[in-house]
Amino acid sequence: MGIEWNTLPRTFQDAISFTFRLGCQYLWIDSLCVIQDQIDDWRMEGSKMSEIYSNARLTIAATASSGAASGCFGSNSRFISTEYTYPAADGSPQNVCVRTKSSHSAWIYGRLPLLQRGWALQERLLSPRVAHFVEKEVIFECRTTTDCECATIGQDNHVQGISDFSRSLATEDGSSGQLWHSIVEDYARRRLSFEKDVFPALQGIAKQFHRQTKSIYLAGLWESNIINDLLWYCPDLSHVTRPQHWRAPSWSCKSSSRIQVGNLADRDPLCS
Repeated sequence: MGIEWNTLPRTFQDAISFTFRLGCQYLWIDSLCVIQDQIDDWRMEGSKMSEIYSNARLTIAATASSGAASGCFGSNSRFISTEYTYPAADGSPQNVCVRTKSSHSAWIYGRLPLLQRGWALQERLLSPRVAHFVEKEVIFECRTTTDCECATIGQDNHVQGISDFSRSLATEDGSSGQLWHSIVEDYARRRLSFEKDVFPALQGIAKQFHRQTKSIYLAGLWESNIINDLLWYCPDLSHVTRPQHWRAPSWSCKSSSRIQVGNLADRDPLCS
């Protein structure tokens, strides 16, 4: 039994090759490890997402890829490098190539394909470290920092990531409520292929919150912060749609497709 190499999409092949080069023995790919057409298997394995990603050594993210056929590795052919020669300590010539820094605007503003997918949010935030393969280089983030090959990205100009999630969740100053609103804001902007995934695609993060806060999860809201969580509203009724099938009570922010949560008095939304 096995899967023929040539039948695997390019992104899977790249992930397997990269895992082998790292010297790791095991690789988890959702669509291979979960039987996609069996609801029972999906429910069982989907409930383990928090443990799977939070205990991973590294998560490989094809962040700039539009699909499984696009692959992980981009091309640096668009970079214009200049080669310089300089003398080493022993007088021998050494060559070094220099290129301009990347602005990484698509990363910072969340325009890369993977950053627009709903399921990918919890997979990223739950992971202890992620290697993002973007168009021109690799962006690495972990629970303490985020950086890239050209050193443009730093703590002050990257989108909310692992370090923010871990640091805020570990505090006991009441900021977990604000963190949840921020996550839901990001999540609400992303796409889901199926409406029914709106809760499962966030349940791993919800489990982490429950472990930390000991609060009861109420259809996207938290008992310990229920007053603030109930202050959600629809900022633009023309873009609001109800799900085709019932999925949450009307007081839940998950009952609508586009919401914001905040102080209704000053209209300062915390999540959308």
